[in-house]
Amino acid sequence: MMVTLVTVLNETQCLDNTYIIFTSDNGYHLGQFAQPFDKRQPYDTDIKVPLLIRGPGVPAGRLMDMPVSLVDLTPTILEWVGLSVPNYIDGRSFKSELLKEQQKNKKLQFSKQRVLLIEYWGEGNDDTYNPACPGHRTDHLAQCTLDADCHCQDSWNNTYTCIRDFRYNLDRIYCEFRDTENFLEAYDLHQDPYQLQNIVYELLPMERALYGLLLQNLTKCTGRTCNI
Repeated sequence: MMVTLVTVLNETQCLDNTYIIFTSDNGYHLGQFAQPFDKRQPYDTDIKVPLLIRGPGVPAGRLMDMPVSLVDLTPTILEWVGLSVPNYIDGRSFKSELLKEQQKNKKLQFSKQRVLLIEYWGEGNDDTYNPACPGHRTDHLAQCTLDADCHCQDSWNNTYTCIRDFRYNLDRIYCEFRDTENFLEAYDLHQDPYQLQNIVYELLPMERALYGLLLQNLTKCTGRTCNI
């Protein structure tokens, strides 16, 4: 598909003034955390996606080591075409970083002082129960398929919001689940890149409280008030 698109743009002499963005709506786990295959967890396997951009002024081969979210694409595209970004638009444009000129023999530096919001709404309901698999409807599990040997991929209470904190040289994720257990998860990805050690109760109570307040703000704010 991409080859066809580029070929048509080239044949119509539109390639050099067209921005091409290649990305995805989710990642995918393949056996991690004893789950065969799916995309519904708050771990890097599921939430990290590719982002490749080609277009006028974008230097070939540039690697941008900075946190961005897909909501950043809207303000970035608006700036590309010379339009102002309305105050209600979520996200933060990275146009200037993308088009920044690199001085000879100097490595580009990108700011990582940012917090990102991650959200997922569990999809389980009465219709997602699979009678061909062991268990009962009252187990409130979902996406249990014979192809995955009845390893269930979701549950009714698998709704969560997370903070991904890159400030002050951190790489930390903090998650709150909307369930009756008030389940929490947190990982230090510098020390634990595979997210195997839940450190949420090793955080200071003040840190958990601050992350909770950040989640309250980021799940309700709009536009520029979300740029933390």
